[in-house]
Amino acid sequence: MTGIVACSEFSKPNKVVAAFFQNLKQADYEKAHTFLNAPVFDDINTLLDGYFSTFEIADIKVTNQTGATAIVSADIMAVDFLQTIQGFIMTMPETLEDEGLSADDITDDALNALILREIQSPYALKKTRTVILNLNKTEGKWLIEADKSLNAALFLLEYNKESDNKDGETE
Repeated sequence: MTGIVACSEFSKPNKVVAAFFQNLKQADYEKAHTFLNAPVFDDINTLLDGYFSTFEIADIKVTNQTGATAIVSADIMAVDFLQTIQGFIMTMPETLEDEGLSADDITDDALNALILREIQSPYALKKTRTVILNLNKTEGKWLIEADKSLNAALFLLEYNKESDNKDGETE
């Protein structure tokens, strides 16, 4: 039975994307890696666990499929990670003072706990973006390409593949 479920997760590009994001949201990076053609989560910390847990995925659909390649789009809503971190940095002196701490004596763990609180706040700024993921069929399984599109999707950044030159560098 487990084999049937596992095979069905890889049977369609949109199922692969859905399963990937489900495992990412649950901080199961080992399982999430099974849906990628290369590992991308080497050093995940609690901040990223907290960030990925805010993901809400909708409207996953195959927009183009030819033979062993597919393009899948998905709408992702999540905390605006970069804006939240930037906002925290801007208000850090006041936040530390409110907590009875100073920049000179705060530990990394205590700082991460404060940032995580901002990420998981119901008032955290949210962002929605339609992301595009590239998939290739390898040995009968659809796998998400660990490329610039995936990196942009994970942090809800804009990415325009057409702006890449043939060396893969943006102009």
